[in-house]
Amino acid sequence: MKKRGQVTIFIALGIILVVALILVIAFRGNIAEVITQQTTGAKTGFSAQVDEVRSHVQNCLEKSLQEAYPILATRKVSDYDSELATEVEIRVGQCADLTSFTDVYVRKLGSPKVEAFRDSSNTQITATLTFPLSVEKGDNVERLESFSAEESLVKPICVLKEKLDSNCRATEEVIAGGFIFEPGEEVKIGGECLEC
Repeated sequence: MKKRGQVTIFIALGIILVVALILVIAFRGNIAEVITQQTTGAKTGFSAQVDEVRSHVQNCLEKSLQEAYPILATRKVSDYDSELATEVEIRVGQCADLTSFTDVYVRKLGSPKVEAFRDSSNTQITATLTFPLSVEKGDNVERLESFSAEESLVKPICVLKEKLDSNCRATEEVIAGGFIFEPGEEVKIGGECLEC
């Protein structure tokens, strides 16, 4: 009687193991698909969070450039591009608050460094920001490095004819279009004379 009970138990265990093996084989593809979907979903969510950090720093750079270049119009500057870069860098340092991101850890790998330059016709300013950042969440890590912003200079102000000679050169110091023109300099933006 005891041997019959043992045989019955072994047969039941064998049936359970065979059924479990069949179920594992049948659902193996579905299990792998669920795991892949969960991993992909986590990476997609992380990518969206990285994009938020990138967008935050980009918007900060654009705002900083828009605020900085009109300030230099009221000053005498020896190197416009260098001083513009300094003004933008100061503002980026103030608005690039990375502590507001709570779902990811944003680590600064260096200080923000800005370079600014005008195109040859003084119609556009470009600012490039080098700001190495590491965005981290769990095993996901992405590095951000460079950002760029451009600002078009329009002809917002014109200069009275009396302050210009016949060749569109300043006869005295004038401020126009966000720039200070010294006596003798052509008062042009985009090749166009700013004469009223």
